Amino acid sequence: PEQGALLEAHDREVLDSGQRVTHERTYSFGGNERVFLSTKAPLRDADGAIIGIIGVSHEITERKHFEAQLQRSEERFREMAENVSDVFYNYDPVARRMLYMNPAFERVFGRPLAEIRDNPHAYMDCVHPDDIEAVLAAFDAQLRGERNSSEFRILRPDGEVRWVHQHAEPIVAADRRVERIVGSMRDTTARKLADARLRQSLTDLDQRNKELREFAFVASHDLQEPLRKIRAFSELVVSRYREALPEPGRDYLDRMHQAAGRMQVLIDDLLEYSRINTA
Repeated sequence: PEQGALLEAHDREVLDSGQRVTHERTYSFGGNERVFLSTKAPLRDADGAIIGIIGVSHEITERKHFEAQLQRSEERFREMAENVSDVFYNYDPVARRMLYMNPAFERVFGRPLAEIRDNPHAYMDCVHPDDIEAVLAAFDAQLRGERNSSEFRILRPDGEVRWVHQHAEPIVAADRRVERIVGSMRDTTARKLADARLRQSLTDLDQRNKELREFAFVASHDLQEPLRKIRAFSELVVSRYREALPEPGRDYLDRMHQAAGRMQVLIDDLLEYSRINTA
């Protein structure tokens, strides 16, 4: 009865207005909801008087389900895009209009999102003057349908310089015309600073190693001459006077001679180390 009353109300609307009327309605059949799109128009005689109603109705349940799924998918994408740290954008080069850009733009560039939406080319005002030429060259390649990646600096309103890595993907139509450019931008400032610190650390380490090699070379050469004399005289004492010395004296002399030999090995190793690292 309720559905019948609704259909009757639709008919009355057509008769009262004398106009074509379209309605989208959901009906329940056997406990299942089905959606119909109905169009009704007045049927007139030769004199223009309304003598009835003609109409057509077709089921759009599947289409509505698909639209609902698509909407949920878009909502999930938007929720994700609006909460990630990377900047996502969708640019129309034909209309020169920014179709979409997520809020991460404000966090990275330090500028209002409305600024880039109203004037997409204001984006170039953010690029560091030394990098503008390279950014424009990358954009020209995108307009030719070439995907590319680039890294450049931006200037925030507070004067801070940041590094950004951009990847752009042109969407090309069948006629080879670039319809849209979608892309992402990631703040790589922390990585660039870390790379710079690493390079500096490697430079400092190389300098310290060089100084150590120089010290090892100089020290080993400076120690060679006095050690030669120590070994020469200890060998003379051993060869000429060892037997004349009491037992403790011979023990001391042997220890001194052995220590001089070990020192010679250490000096030779230092010289070899300095030669290998210099090579």
